[in-house]
Amino acid sequence: MLTGLSPREHSASDADAVLSPNVFTIAEAARQAGVVTAMFTANPTTTAPYGFSRGWETFVARLPGEDAAATGIFDDVAKWLEEHKNDRFFLVLHARGGHPPWDVTSEELRDLPPQAYQGSLEPKHAGEALAKARKAGGGRSFADPDRERAFALHAKALAAHDAALGGLVARVRTLGRDKDTVWIVTGDVGVDAAARVPFLEDESLEEGALSVPLVLRGIGDRPRERVTTATSGVDVARTVLESLGLPPPPQLRGESLWSVATQKKPTFERPLVAATTTRFSARWGAFAVVGAREREVKVCNLALDPDCVSDVRPSHPLAAEALHSLAWTELVVKGAKPEKAGTDPGPVRATADGPTSAALRVWGR
Repeated sequence: MLTGLSPREHSASDADAVLSPNVFTIAEAARQAGVVTAMFTANPTTTAPYGFSRGWETFVARLPGEDAAATGIFDDVAKWLEEHKNDRFFLVLHARGGHPPWDVTSEELRDLPPQAYQGSLEPKHAGEALAKARKAGGGRSFADPDRERAFALHAKALAAHDAALGGLVARVRTLGRDKDTVWIVTGDVGVDAAARVPFLEDESLEEGALSVPLVLRGIGDRPRERVTTATSGVDVARTVLESLGLPPPPQLRGESLWSVATQKKPTFERPLVAATTTRFSARWGAFAVVGAREREVKVCNLALDPDCVSDVRPSHPLAAEALHSLAWTELVVKGAKPEKAGTDPGPVRATADGPTSAALRVWGR
């Protein structure tokens, strides 16, 4: 979202990798154009040790485990906006969202389902419990009551963040900046409703886990309320630069979401690829392929099967072949290492300081 590049290109390709110092970010582009910039994060994986403080005039991290509410970072942003209410600004807020640790009082816990819950999933240490279950090979240690409680905690956290975001919107309106402010609200992780508990399926690339909300509020004429073509997080960078009236650098990928939203019909369907260290997913139009790097698992028709349950390779061999070729080209051919030994050291690994390490442990890493 900040670089307009794929993970293979910006180097933050796994949980411990650092954003490449050689990559130009939209924060740097905005700052060079005289725009006041700030990033506020409540997520320990987008902090300074991971390279995310680079390029911002103001960078603030509120780590989980601190004696403050998860939504407290919205108050920090409100104070910053008050100080810069007359400036032309670019602001990024990376909130915790529904991720544990969860802020819930003992009284609120009694009202959450399931009633009379006796399980071991405790809100403040849920991230650590999930990390332990992940290391043990999945969520088999969690029973159905644990799953119900986890999703209830997740929903409560999202409701609190929705309210905090609404308060921030009201604050911008009070400052008189709602008429010239562009909003982009999105997520960087999906939640698979079929998972044992939220955030346990870290290697899942099913469509449910890849689908995240993306809401834009612009200035002037309103575009269509909903687009039919698939969009991607890589589109956010170009969209931000266009909103600021800045030319995108030539290496930027993606499309401007303003252009996508104003098209009456999509001119084409872009192929989209997602990958982890072991798995991949490629989507082109209504078809998607999901598999592991060593072997293909299934091809599905999302128009008929949105949850990507059935394998349609036997009935759609041409679609399967095209998707396989797309994934192979993106992940193997383009991602191939140079032939000369020692020319590609790979991603730089983050070295977390004490507070960040403590926050990562509470986060579930």
